[in-house]
Amino acid sequence: MNKKFLYLHALLCMAGVSLPVHATCPNNNSRCAVLTSGVAHSKETMSASVDTVFYVSLEALPSAGYSWSITAIDGKPVSIERSGTGTIVPQTVGAVHILGDSYIVPGQAQQIGGMRLQQWQLKIDQQGTYTINFAYRRPWEKKFDPEKIHTVTVRVINSR
Repeated sequence: MNKKFLYLHALLCMAGVSLPVHATCPNNNSRCAVLTSGVAHSKETMSASVDTVFYVSLEALPSAGYSWSITAIDGKPVSIERSGTGTIVPQTVGAVHILGDSYIVPGQAQQIGGMRLQQWQLKIDQQGTYTINFAYRRPWEKKFDPEKIHTVTVRVINSR
């Protein structure tokens, strides 16, 4: 086994994430990670209600220039636009509304330059199953593969 894979596996295990050698989550776990072409690819499944705001939180290191961006929704490419102040310009792709993102400090971690949670705010206005793809990279390094990929499958139910 390759040393990078073992190192990544050890880090993810310490974080409580399983790292299978296949591309699906074992035992119907809601979150898992795989290594695809040298890129860490994690997956997660969640539920949401129609027209209810929900959040996807991903660890990021913004002080080093890294952030998550939505790259596709149900296979349709997405290009996130930001205003002059850096906030996301809300947009809709099919039934999925991208409302914004923000950084929060996890727990008591107040270290300058430390890890943050990038929290995406989303809403879906129709019942169904949706796939949202995220890429972790420095925004100015678009010609390089992302450092990480995260796929969220959202099952939206009508709660009425």
